[in-house]
Amino acid sequence: MRIDLIITDRCIQEGRLPPLEAVAPYVDRLQLRLKHQTALLTFQLGARLLETGWKQEQLLINDRIDIARALGCGVHLPERGMSPPLVRRHSPYVRELGVSVHSLASAHEAQRLGADYVTFGHVYATPSKPGLPARGVDMLRQLVTVLSIPVLAIGGVSITNLAEVAAAGASGVAVISAILQQPDIEEAAHRLWIVGKSLRGEGMSI
Repeated sequence: MRIDLIITDRCIQEGRLPPLEAVAPYVDRLQLRLKHQTALLTFQLGARLLETGWKQEQLLINDRIDIARALGCGVHLPERGMSPPLVRRHSPYVRELGVSVHSLASAHEAQRLGADYVTFGHVYATPSKPGLPARGVDMLRQLVTVLSIPVLAIGGVSITNLAEVAAAGASGVAVISAILQQPDIEEAAHRLWIVGKSLRGEGMSI
């Protein structure tokens, strides 16, 4: 089961990332979702990750195709972001292209337009989406059934519900708090990886 770790603006302290080298062996992709940082800082943080051992194929930049192209890594698009064909036309060497989706219709559209994978959520209630009802595992299962590309579950996913997500057919998960809000992020990532590895036969692996 693929595990993506998302780095948000909250994770940045005085222009620095948390110590992520320790979690690298247990994370398949690291996505920089920095909506309130400058392009220069986002690029510098991405470059620093590559310098400290993260591989280009592990790194995703949210929305900023120019930064992804400069770093030679992948890009993850918001649901109402640029279309995958437009990105590929202007950045043909982008390694991987993912899209966030929140409905069956948008998931179908992302696949039709050439996304390599989608993230779907929020599957469970999460503090990052206060007041918004979770879309639930049943909808995740429906989406997995009708798509041929990998589907990653996002939103409230933790080690306690990983098996349920895998049973619904998800190829993987994208998490923030399940790793970064734990007392020991290396241990949290390792435990998530162990459980995910044991569940590779449940969902469609990437």
